[in-house]
Amino acid sequence: MFATYIQTKAALISGFLLSSSIGFAAPMQVSADIDAIYTPRGFTNADQAEVVVTGVFPNGCYSLNGSDYMIDAVSETIYVETKALYDAEQFCIQALVPFLDTITIDEALPAGTYEVQAMRQQDVFAELAIAQRQEESPEVLFAPIEYANIEEDPVSGRQVLVLEGEYPHFYIGCMLISDIDIAFEDNGLVNVQPRAILTEGAACAPENYDYQFKVRKGLPQPTSGEGVLYVRGYLGQSYANFLNL
Repeated sequence: MFATYIQTKAALISGFLLSSSIGFAAPMQVSADIDAIYTPRGFTNADQAEVVVTGVFPNGCYSLNGSDYMIDAVSETIYVETKALYDAEQFCIQALVPFLDTITIDEALPAGTYEVQAMRQQDVFAELAIAQRQEESPEVLFAPIEYANIEEDPVSGRQVLVLEGEYPHFYIGCMLISDIDIAFEDNGLVNVQPRAILTEGAACAPENYDYQFKVRKGLPQPTSGEGVLYVRGYLGQSYANFLNL
């Protein structure tokens, strides 16, 4: 009796493991179609340039799994490809799912104009301009940004840019945002460069200084529609997100 019970239990467990191994396959990596490529201006041949790609997954079975790039130096073309994981075994939301990914070019590009082309999609492309850095130009420092958005000011009714982040800790002195440059570029791209400075003295005293910051700046002109908000950040840590105004 007991032996029969053990054999039956073992058979049930074996059957469960077999059905699990058959029924729950690992997610499959696939290429995702790119709908638009955004190329922020302001990079020089001393920077690691970035481009932003966007698209739409057909349903919730897909999840973003990073992007790759390949440079053709002869034709000065940068080919980009976005990867996704497709999991047919999970319960998926049957709705379109927008995606956005920032691709960092992990090498300094010579000054010039490059075509950024979606892999296997000849009709999806953009131009990336790389400027020549002047030897006498000081290195530009950007503030660390963790959140950014464009909102309507409740008092004035004007659109304002909102930036939030946390300054790094230094043994001597502190960091402050000195200027915020806002540029409206092609395809609905809003390119933000929050320049920062390192300073010392009373401004860095604990009673006057807060490492966590939130700043607001009015837009130079109103904007509407869909697009992308791109913000350069400290040590190459940029922030990008969808806009729908």
